[in-house]
Amino acid sequence: MGVTEKQEYSIWALPPEDVLERVKKLMAALQAEFGGPDFEPHLTLIGAIWQTEDEVHKKFNAAVQGLKPVQVSSEALVYGPSFWTCLYDKITYSPELREFIEHFWKHFDWKPSFAYTPHLSFLYHETLPQEDRKKAHERALELDEAIASISFPITRVVLYKTDATDLTTKSWKKLVEVDLTKNQKQEYSIWALPSEDVLQRVKKLMAALQGEFGGPDFEPHITFIGAIWQTEEEVLQKFHAAVKGLKPVPVNSEALVYGPSFWTCLYNKLNYSPELRKTVEHFWNHFDWKPSFAYTPHLSFLYHETLPQEDRKKAQERALELDETIATLSFPITRVVLYKTDATDLTTKSWKKLVEVDLTANN
Repeated sequence: MGVTEKQEYSIWALPPEDVLERVKKLMAALQAEFGGPDFEPHLTLIGAIWQTEDEVHKKFNAAVQGLKPVQVSSEALVYGPSFWTCLYDKITYSPELREFIEHFWKHFDWKPSFAYTPHLSFLYHETLPQEDRKKAHERALELDEAIASISFPITRVVLYKTDATDLTTKSWKKLVEVDLTKNQKQEYSIWALPSEDVLQRVKKLMAALQGEFGGPDFEPHITFIGAIWQTEEEVLQKFHAAVKGLKPVPVNSEALVYGPSFWTCLYNKLNYSPELRKTVEHFWNHFDWKPSFAYTPHLSFLYHETLPQEDRKKAQERALELDETIATLSFPITRVVLYKTDATDLTTKSWKKLVEVDLTANN
């Protein structure tokens, strides 16, 4: 920073990663066929602010403070006559989106010099003939037939240094990216992990069971807290406070059990010893959390939504064939992890580890 010369900046809103990758794939195909420069898929919130870098950073950081994601939906895939309007999705200008956009306009004391239309561009081109713009429109729908009606949340806002005269876009530079989901309450879980030797043993068993009976892959763990709804900042602060000085705790298995639900398909029931109870409740106290059910510490080997009861019993028998002492497993909890989870995602693919703390370092 520290630049005193006024330069051109823009503020863009970005879709989530899955939508971003989908749009990039479409754009790459269109650019290869029709030409035009590459650029990051975005909705322009503010174009061409002329301010110093210090000024623009200060206002941008103030504008994103506490800002939360907003949902957007496209109305139509449109082709137009200019470089900027070659091919784009017209976005519904909902009251929520209008409020979101005008929030930035107020922070920057800015108003567009034209009728503002929120849109998500797929192709920029200066000289493409009108008939080829129409062909690009048709080609886009062939490549992604639902692209004209996509819906997604704006999850990130970025500050770019831009130059509207540079139609190659090569000089455009991203300066700051802010993840708005960190201002939004999301679902998190706290898990305890066994020592590495036990982890590898359990993973081997799980892989064999999943190969035979199905079900998603996941990290072997003991859930201390499931479904905390807080902001990322809050949950990280409390997590780091909770693990400070915490030491490993031994756990012992009582039995290998199969149950009727997705979460209880096949697991080891653990002995709820005074030492384990003290550690678990230590986390509950830090997060001011209590389970909405009778808490039973366990180590799952198989998750499955639809596996028949008789096959759950077979999975139990198969587990004991593969590892005959698995039902009496004993190990120390040596690590605690914070996960971003989504209990509705039974594929577990969206689950993401944020922090892992080694408790042996506190010994």
